Amino acid sequence: MPGIRTSISTTSGRAEARRGVLGAAKFTAVAVTAFAVTLPTAFLTFAVAQTAMGERQNAALGDPGALRATVGLAVHLTLVCLISAGVAMMLRGTVPALGILVPLFFIVSDILANLPGVGTFARYLPGVAGAQILRTVPDGRFDVGPWDGLGVLLLWTAAALCGGLVTLCRRDA
Repeated sequence: MPGIRTSISTTSGRAEARRGVLGAAKFTAVAVTAFAVTLPTAFLTFAVAQTAMGERQNAALGDPGALRATVGLAVHLTLVCLISAGVAMMLRGTVPALGILVPLFFIVSDILANLPGVGTFARYLPGVAGAQILRTVPDGRFDVGPWDGLGVLLLWTAAALCGGLVTLCRRDA
């Protein structure tokens, strides 16, 4: 029927008077679930990759930066999930959010990072900056290190979450 919305967010938004609490609870559920899935997956992926490499295996979790990169993968993916949740909340749907975020993370940021003059700006995009924590050897193109990159990704995440909460609290049910 036209005009009737049946999405969970609309239904829960009508039932909950404190929308900020509702949004924070949703973001918490996303973060806990994403981290709970990605942390063991990151370690499993590391182990499978090292086994698949066989004799060419050249990394162990005790190597400098390897443990940080493995745990950093789970943190990076969790923060990307939170950015996605915040943008989806702002746009009232996952499809428009994916339409913006997939090109941003997988196409635009890589293209911009390789263009002369624009690469300086691109290193502060969430995909490029956050990926620095995954590197055990610094990328010579950027002066953003692993912890700086994580900080930039945290700022993007905070902006997306704040935008999602503000939009949720201000819009009509």
